Amino acid sequence: MIIKPKTSTIAKNAMHISIKNVLMVKVTVTTDMDFFRRILSVSLDTFEENAASYEISANPGNVPDPASLDSDESIRQINENPDVRQVLHIAFGVILKRMGDELRVMLRNNSDIYRDYLVKHIGRHIKQLKGM
Repeated sequence: MIIKPKTSTIAKNAMHISIKNVLMVKVTVTTDMDFFRRILSVSLDTFEENAASYEISANPGNVPDPASLDSDESIRQINENPDVRQVLHIAFGVILKRMGDELRVMLRNNSDIYRDYLVKHIGRHIKQLKGM
């Protein structure tokens, strides 16, 4: 989720909140590392095509080889490496097209894990909003 000042409105302190598909990817890391590695591989393989319609600063050279990642390192990379997040984010349409059925089944079978990630993620941002 990204919380940022909304520039398309003149309302003072208006906030734009969007939930990233990265939470779904975290569920995949938690439940099926082979599937996550395939998602990241497709994201890297289609980076140039995906990046053509985005203005981003991601450098796919800063994304570790999917085969070298275990689940702990994958979560760390998703949380701390903006290149990983951007590469995954801009590939989400391709991922849905190529692996959408498998992703939906995985999420349906692990909805409790997804819900837990979502509650924690939104909770952190609600605390930020309360501090404004």
